[in-house]
Amino acid sequence: MGMDQQSGALLEKGLDMAQGFLEKDSRDEARDDATRLAEARAGLAEQEAAGDASLRQRQAKRDASAFREQAEQDRAEAHAAWGASNLAMSGSKALVRDSGRLKDRQAEEDLLFQGDLEAQRALNQGRGAANLMRINGGAATRSTLALGSKLYQYGG
Repeated sequence: MGMDQQSGALLEKGLDMAQGFLEKDSRDEARDDATRLAEARAGLAEQEAAGDASLRQRQAKRDASAFREQAEQDRAEAHAAWGASNLAMSGSKALVRDSGRLKDRQAEEDLLFQGDLEAQRALNQGRGAANLMRINGGAATRSTLALGSKLYQYGG
């Protein structure tokens, strides 16, 4: 092999390496773009879930407030009826009245708790959807559990 052949082979090898680096860079850029897009979509899904959760909590508070107002009105009407009858409220009648108030308070708390559960469910679903978007786009998730089998792909 002459000097010109060696130079040509070396040059060809160098050009092949440079082309390989350029192709790798373009693949890395495409993967980075997909990752950024997945992260942006995941962020939007999380924001949407947070908004939905907030909406559900506000609705639960409105429902509980409306329930409380209606229960108070019903109790006030019942008290007015007792007062109009000129009967004394003592003993078991007073206990019945107090137990009604307690029952209403528990029902109101149940409405608020149900709203919190729905809000948490919305957040969990949003987080799950966001992590799926991240995984499918090659982005890192915020939870190791969400990586699933990907943990073992890179272990070697």
